[in-house]
Amino acid sequence: MKYRADGPAVMLGDSTSIFPAQLAAYWRSKGIEVVLVTHRREALSSLPEGPSIVRSCDYETRLMRSVTYRIMNPVLYRLERTVPRFKQKFAKTTGLDADTEFRLPYFAAYVTAAWPTTRAAMAQRPRFVFGHEVTTYGLPTALCRGLPRIIFPWGGDVFTYAESSPYHFAITKFALRTVDLIVPSSTTAAQHISRRFGVRPEKVRAVSWGVDRQTFKRADAEQRLALCSKWNIDPQATIILNPRRFRPAWGALVALEAFMQIASENKSTHFIMFGGLDTEERAKQARQTIEERGLSSQFTLLEGDAPWSDCVELVTISDVFVSLPGVDMRSSSVLQAVAAGAVPIIGDLPEYREMERLGFAALFVRPDSVEEVIEALRFCLANPAKTREIVIRNDQYIAEHEDYATQMDHLLSLIDGVCARYADNA
Repeated sequence: MKYRADGPAVMLGDSTSIFPAQLAAYWRSKGIEVVLVTHRREALSSLPEGPSIVRSCDYETRLMRSVTYRIMNPVLYRLERTVPRFKQKFAKTTGLDADTEFRLPYFAAYVTAAWPTTRAAMAQRPRFVFGHEVTTYGLPTALCRGLPRIIFPWGGDVFTYAESSPYHFAITKFALRTVDLIVPSSTTAAQHISRRFGVRPEKVRAVSWGVDRQTFKRADAEQRLALCSKWNIDPQATIILNPRRFRPAWGALVALEAFMQIASENKSTHFIMFGGLDTEERAKQARQTIEERGLSSQFTLLEGDAPWSDCVELVTISDVFVSLPGVDMRSSSVLQAVAAGAVPIIGDLPEYREMERLGFAALFVRPDSVEEVIEALRFCLANPAKTREIVIRNDQYIAEHEDYATQMDHLLSLIDGVCARYADNA
């Protein structure tokens, strides 16, 4: 197929995720036509101005289905039976609990979905293909030959899932080494990708996702009163947030235990915990524990995948937040809460130390230490002048290094450079 420099931008990604929707909206604001090719049948209803959606299952031929179900699936699923021993080794070395280990993805479904996804993407005659998340969409992105191929790792795909089995590692390595440009959101992830997967460093360019400073800014006094009334929160309380998903591997249980301790010590505090997809059962258990300790009036728990607008409101009224995953890239949740004026208590991880070199300020803790989180929370409550200094310093850092529009323009310029090379060779 002849390269078409005037084709649409084709993204491969999850149609229910906020990240493809956000990026598509930004590209469309620049006059770029965007198509999202997805495995899923659902679309993110909270963002009606999203891209055109093409479902890869609509591009399965009868022959493709026959080969998949009669030949490929039996072979691949038999291979998957060897995975648990690797998964057990992975769980042992990372300390993840049984629930997290069980949720690690298998590879067969993503392999069989790659061909119709590739076919659907190529049918759009794209200017370039942009894959979101390596485990799920890395292989079809790599298979779109003759086109500029860019991939955006999300973190768990290169740090966690790739290590869960030799099959995941092989597919991840193939995808990363085949595409033209890799754009992780953090410096440490870029270094890891080059080192672990043998990718040429010049092909990996760290581009922070940044933060929309018009959306994520501190609520003024009137807005805070209105939002606190809406959410039944005392506006005079110190509001403390956990914006990460309510999963053990993301630090939710550490945050919960620390929050309950501080709530019992200080009645002028209120705690907000986000849920996320497939976290309803754990959130239900947490709510029961909070009730048993008589702390329900000091907690707001969001169960499941909450509307984007609710999350934004709660971030903008928070005074302090915690972020406690054991492995992390430059998280959008962290940047959003920082931009909204909350004091960060975050895991002492390499990426955030890299940010500190550029002016970022935080209270660093061991992400698995309830005691250190409690001490950091006590410090924030007892030292308002010090926390104010952190907020001022972070305002400057965000403005200089994490503006969303600036970062997305930089990303687009890198993509344009790849497209220009293909146009010159067409």
